[in-house]
Amino acid sequence: MALLGIIRRWHLRDKVPLREITKRLGISRNTVRRYLCSEITEPAYAERQTASAIDPYALQLAAWLKTGYKIHHTALLVNTHGRKLTPAVLRNHFEDARKAAAEIADEKENHEFAKEIRATWFYDLRAKAADDTADDRGEQEASNLLGHESVKTTQKHYLRRGRKVNPTK
Repeated sequence: MALLGIIRRWHLRDKVPLREITKRLGISRNTVRRYLCSEITEPAYAERQTASAIDPYALQLAAWLKTGYKIHHTALLVNTHGRKLTPAVLRNHFEDARKAAAEIADEKENHEFAKEIRATWFYDLRAKAADDTADDRGEQEASNLLGHESVKTTQKHYLRRGRKVNPTK
């Protein structure tokens, strides 16, 4: 429903005060007053003329769509069928690659290196990235990197290392 219709219905029919309307909609009281006094049914805005994030890729995407190329998912990591790779699938691929690399190292009689390969684990790198960022630029930057609204969330779930301290002697 249009914003002007909502404002008029709340004010005229439901008797909602102007202050409450402004709180609900997040607009100023002057704007609400102007909408109520105007004879216009809906405000007319100029068409937005800003660039889209996909504009640089528009020609390539259009070419793919014309050739019958299907975009199945917008995820960064997808399989050969265009489906999103889940963390479990990524872990399985990593374990398969680790096992194959260790076998190749064993075939070449490099048993120490094979042992190191088998000791490598697939971890969530978000925690490491958060720790490194917190050490270099502060906990707020680590929170921003992970997209958290609160630094406390980052501290509780991702920051694992203690603060760096200098030795006393």
